[in-house]
Amino acid sequence: MKVRTFFLNIILISVYIFYAVYVFLFQTTPLGSKYRELGTEQSLITLPLQGERGIIYDRNGNPLAVNVPTLEIYKVKPSLTTNTIKSLLKYKSNGAQIFMSKLQNGINHTKVAEFKFRSTLLDEFRKSEEIFQRIVNKRYYPYGEVLAPVIGCVGEDENPLGGLELVLDPYIRGKPGKIIFIRDALGNLVALSKNQDIDPERGKSIVTTINLALQEFCYHALKRRIQETGASRGFVIVTNPQTGEILTMAVYPSKNPNEKIPTKNLAIEDPYEPGSTFKLITYASALENKILKLSDTINTENGKFYFYNHLITDEHPSTKLTVREAFAYSSNIAAAKIGIMLGAQKLYRTAQKFGIGCPSGINLPGESAPPILKPSKWGNLRLANFSYGYGVMVNGVQMAMAYGAVANGGLLLLPKIIKDGKPVIIRRAISKELADTLKEMMRDVVLYGT
Repeated sequence: MKVRTFFLNIILISVYIFYAVYVFLFQTTPLGSKYRELGTEQSLITLPLQGERGIIYDRNGNPLAVNVPTLEIYKVKPSLTTNTIKSLLKYKSNGAQIFMSKLQNGINHTKVAEFKFRSTLLDEFRKSEEIFQRIVNKRYYPYGEVLAPVIGCVGEDENPLGGLELVLDPYIRGKPGKIIFIRDALGNLVALSKNQDIDPERGKSIVTTINLALQEFCYHALKRRIQETGASRGFVIVTNPQTGEILTMAVYPSKNPNEKIPTKNLAIEDPYEPGSTFKLITYASALENKILKLSDTINTENGKFYFYNHLITDEHPSTKLTVREAFAYSSNIAAAKIGIMLGAQKLYRTAQKFGIGCPSGINLPGESAPPILKPSKWGNLRLANFSYGYGVMVNGVQMAMAYGAVANGGLLLLPKIIKDGKPVIIRRAISKELADTLKEMMRDVVLYGT
């Protein structure tokens, strides 16, 4: 009996020693490295920190897109006590975005609340074992809808949704960081040493060509006029014709970008038939090709002209007008007859030289610039309509740059929304002499025309 007991003890001691040695080797040698790493990974929780985005300024240093302190609250435990939930809900009226489903359910590092413009922690949660608080900087647009189509916005995840925020994202996006937590034996999260955290880095700031004061004036004037007339939409573009810089791009209707909803930029994304504003190109083509002189007269048919069974009318009927007068009074009949004399090929080439039919090249997303139908496919009626701005589609920036080419002496420039360096010349659209003539004709429109 004693012998049996002795051998049994020897066996038990041997098994104990074997497992002790195995556990020691498992924990201290490559034998257990894979499992140790797996255990560590399962116990670590990483909370990403979004890098602060660079500031977007107007040309005079006014901030158009900034970052404001925002208090974020995260759950440390899978579910919160009733008292903690009640305490959080007290702040709902103060701007917290509270989600009851997240408070009561879900994983234990879910964001449950957010307070913008708050740069301090909430005292009642400072020592909480259920709540983790942190201050981060979130995107904010101080001028709201005034600049929304140009600046764009970011979503809840701070990813860009349009405008300059989207196209400049590689430059203004900050470098992310992280905070590392470890899960204790009870499943709670405990912050590790700050030495193991990685601080986020801020992105680059950008200066635009926008003049904020002019932008605000144009936007509110546009909004007021659209509401007075019952129109549905509109835009205003102001450029510096000598540099191609966009000083104002006001669009209405517009949404508040702080609500994380992008606004469609009608000035570049929504092509339209330019109508009478296109006549400048028709007259430029006629004068450049020496089809007519300013003193030549055109029979304007007393305001009604039937062409291939299609009636073309003038708002201000007349029997005849000089070329200069026809431009000043915006005669559709005169423009149609000039286009017919020109022919499709010449008018097409002039339109192309002014940048019609191809993208303007502005550094904003979503530009729509439908091509012009090839002249070989035009009929006489299309040619007549094209001459006074129908049967051709343009966007607002294209027309602004075309008029800018006349204003600056004949050079078509690249439109700029970012303030960077010298003007970029795309091509010479017309001669300086012709540009000077067209400017005099445009003055006539203001002085006595329609």
